[in-house]
Amino acid sequence: LESAGFVAKQKNGRVITPAGASFLDGVAYTVSKENQ
Repeated sequence: LESAGFVAKQKNGRVITPAGASFLDGVAYTVSKENQ
């Protein structure tokens, strides 16, 4: 996930980047549409 740019390594640990959040939002939307 780091190499794809979805997660960034920081002093306190790893955090989701805006690109990662956008990707997860898209996946969640797709899954919710498939389950309706």
